[in-house]
Amino acid sequence: MATMDQTILLDQWEALTATLPSMANIITQRELRNDSAGIVRRLEDGESFIVTRHGKQIGLLTPMYRPQFSNMQAALDAFKGLPALSYEDLRGDIDQFVDQDPTPRYLRD
Repeated sequence: MATMDQTILLDQWEALTATLPSMANIITQRELRNDSAGIVRRLEDGESFIVTRHGKQIGLLTPMYRPQFSNMQAALDAFKGLPALSYEDLRGDIDQFVDQDPTPRYLRD
């Protein structure tokens, strides 16, 4: 359970990190040292931690997320039945919407 000081730190952290998910676990450096095995197990379960020392936030522990890949056969099945790709049609579509002139825009006028 977070103390009042830890709750204030958490509120300050959330205000500064709008893109990160809410962090509910605040631990001290001493807790990290004394229970590193338990904290690592909790990291493996997806929990994140803000580490503090003398009441100041010094670090963020977040789990590593590995990219998930699709099964090759599932990917092939997803594209099955699509029409054949015509290079000429693709090139025509690209040329219609993309300017192929390599001259920088500021030099064209």
